[in-house]
Amino acid sequence: MATFSTVHLDLEEAYRREHYEGFESLLGPLVEQNDFLRVAAVLPSNNGATHKTLVAKSLGKGAFRGPYQGIQSMASKTSVVSEPIVSYEGTSDVDQLLIEGAPDPYAARMSEDSMNLQGFSNGFNSELLYCTPAANTQNFSGLANRRNKLGEYVHDCGGTSSGALSSMYLVEFGEIALALRYMAGSMPGLHSQDMGLQKCYTADKASYYYAWSMYYKINFGLSVRQDAALQRFANIDPATSSATDLLKKVIKAKNKLPSKGNRAFLFANSDVRTLLDIEVLEKAGNTLTIRDIEGYGPVTHFLNIPVLQMDAITSTEAKIS
Repeated sequence: MATFSTVHLDLEEAYRREHYEGFESLLGPLVEQNDFLRVAAVLPSNNGATHKTLVAKSLGKGAFRGPYQGIQSMASKTSVVSEPIVSYEGTSDVDQLLIEGAPDPYAARMSEDSMNLQGFSNGFNSELLYCTPAANTQNFSGLANRRNKLGEYVHDCGGTSSGALSSMYLVEFGEIALALRYMAGSMPGLHSQDMGLQKCYTADKASYYYAWSMYYKINFGLSVRQDAALQRFANIDPATSSATDLLKKVIKAKNKLPSKGNRAFLFANSDVRTLLDIEVLEKAGNTLTIRDIEGYGPVTHFLNIPVLQMDAITSTEAKIS
């Protein structure tokens, strides 16, 4: 299999740009567990705690002109969309009893923190996908909510078993496409802080215990400069949907992307990726291929677009119309 390297992680670049050090040890565990954060463009906001995106609704055009005739005035129609920068937070609390009884207390805590960080990462992806605007999220809107009706950028894949369906997302990253945002001058992406030994209460608040606490936070927003940069393939039934039909829809969608697939990725859960991997097995030589990506291992590609895993996409979605 061919091997090639991806570009530098945009999240790492963002850390360097803001002059933070030690990002490798912090980002390593998170990005290893989160393909979306591995490849997303991460850029500063242009308005503090919000990012204002100028979205073109229609473009002006020129015209032929003869002698003494007026020059065509090009008037484009645009709108400004304000996106909030929100804070997703959590603490990893490891009971002191687990630490005391371990042969290597440091390793025991790191092991527990790693599992909690996995849950934190999964929860972040779930909100990134399914969050609906609410007061506690400063009206942040997730990917599914932005593409919740069939239309030009939401493609119907024919599944009818409402409650047993899934989706796949085609995303092109970049300044003119889709990007994660952070407040300029602040720490981009993930921030962690060791809070030491803390007094923690049980779920019923009736008693307490002591735990070593690690605080995690992700400050992020989402900007979509061109609608075509975010496309959803909805109503996929992993049990009955045709991989061939799904890929035909991907071809049509790819040709609508702002840069026609440059910096584009497909995101699917394990059920839908399995559907595509079986297609590779059964129809060798087609436009589906498996290639090694440095740091990832074997990854399925379609038309040179990597298909990455995002298990926060459920296989229990309702049918959308």
